[in-house]
Amino acid sequence: MAWILVARAMTSPLPIAWVTIDALYDQDWCYRCMLAQC
Repeated sequence: MAWILVARAMTSPLPIAWVTIDALYDQDWCYRCMLAQC
């Protein structure tokens, strides 16, 4: 679910400066890499 929310946010015209994540998503390296590439 978080992947979908971030993907929608990144395709929106709104400026996004940062994203917060909890401990569960912090351990997901693929998710962290996706955020780093955005």
